[in-house]
Amino acid sequence: MKKYLLLGVALVTATLLLQSCFDDDDDYINYGYFVTPFDSISMPDTADFGGVIKITTYTKLKDKCQAFYTFDYKPQDSIRTVSAIAIQYDEEEVACGEEKTIAPVLDFNPIRSGNYKFKFWAGKDTTTNTDIFITKDIHIKMK
Repeated sequence: MKKYLLLGVALVTATLLLQSCFDDDDDYINYGYFVTPFDSISMPDTADFGGVIKITTYTKLKDKCQAFYTFDYKPQDSIRTVSAIAIQYDEEEVACGEEKTIAPVLDFNPIRSGNYKFKFWAGKDTTTNTDIFITKDIHIKMK
């Protein structure tokens, strides 16, 4: 009986080891993430405290092989630094289409009344290699 138990354990172990060696990743599309610059921003100059403020952002992505993923949102005191994270699919697996403008919406929920400064990443300066930002200010007033 002990021989059969050991044989069963050995067969299960061998099956698991062999299964993990199979190269069956063909069903998945390779992709990576990248930061895409904002072209423009649409947001109010003032808003009432106590509600969510919709900020429409505009950026360009290639149709089919790129997609908006999320915002990278970094609050520091009254300054909010925002960048757009997109997905780039492997162009050998997904053919790219034309470049198109998309308009992801950022929900801003202010934590207090007062002035906020938003810095939206708009790319790099080609001469100095420094970050370029679209800067927008909003005043949040008490109702």
